[in-house]
Amino acid sequence: MLFLAVTLGFLVENQREHYIEHKREVEYIHSMIEDLKEDTASFNELIETNLVANKKIDTLIALLKGKERESFTKKIYYMARTIPLSDADLLLQNKTFEQLKGSGGLRLIRNTQTQNKIGAYYQNNKFIETGFTPMQFQNRRDLFLTFEELFDAAIMQEIMRSPRQMPTTIPDSQFKLMSNDPKVINRFCTRYHIIYSTKKVTSIMAGSLNNAATELIKYLKEEYHLK
Repeated sequence: MLFLAVTLGFLVENQREHYIEHKREVEYIHSMIEDLKEDTASFNELIETNLVANKKIDTLIALLKGKERESFTKKIYYMARTIPLSDADLLLQNKTFEQLKGSGGLRLIRNTQTQNKIGAYYQNNKFIETGFTPMQFQNRRDLFLTFEELFDAAIMQEIMRSPRQMPTTIPDSQFKLMSNDPKVINRFCTRYHIIYSTKKVTSIMAGSLNNAATELIKYLKEEYHLK
C-alpha cells in the first residue's frame, strides 16, 4: 500500500513537471513566432527600401555619366549625399532563440525535427554577421572616401542640415563638381555600382529569409496547434 502511494506520488509529480515544462515550451514558441513576424516585416521593409534606393542609384549614375550632367549638378549633389542615408541592414530578431540557448531551454523542445528547423533558420545569422553586414559597412566607407574628389564639403554639410529636402539656402550656380575628369567620375560611379549590387544581393537574401520565416511560422503553429 505504501509502495503504491509512493509510486502514485512520483507519477503525479512527474506529470506535473511535464505539464510545467510543456507550458514553458509553448510560451517560448509563442515568443519565437512573434520574433519571426518581426523578421518578415523587417525583410519586406528592407526589400522595398533597397528597391527605391537602387532606382535612385540608377538615376544618379545616368546623370553623372550623361553629357548634360552640368545641368543637373544640384540634383547630383543631393542624391549622392542622401542615398546612403536609406541603407537598411539585414538582421534577424533572435532574442527568444538566444534565451533558449542561454538558459538551456532548447531541451524543452522535444521534437527533433522542430529543433532542426529552428536551428537551421537561426544558423543564417552567422552568415549575415560575417557577410552582409561587414560588406555594406565597407561599401559605405569606400564611397565616402571618394566624395572629396567630386563634391564641395561646405555644400555637402549644408545638405545634411536638412536632408529630407533639396537645399534652398545655396544658389544653384554654386553647385559645381570639383572635377570633370572621366576617371574620377567613373571611380565614384563604380562605388555606387557596388552598393547597388550589394543591395540587390541583400534583397534576394531577404526574400529567401522571408520565405523561410513564413514557413517556420506555419510549421510551428501547426506543430503546437496555435492560431
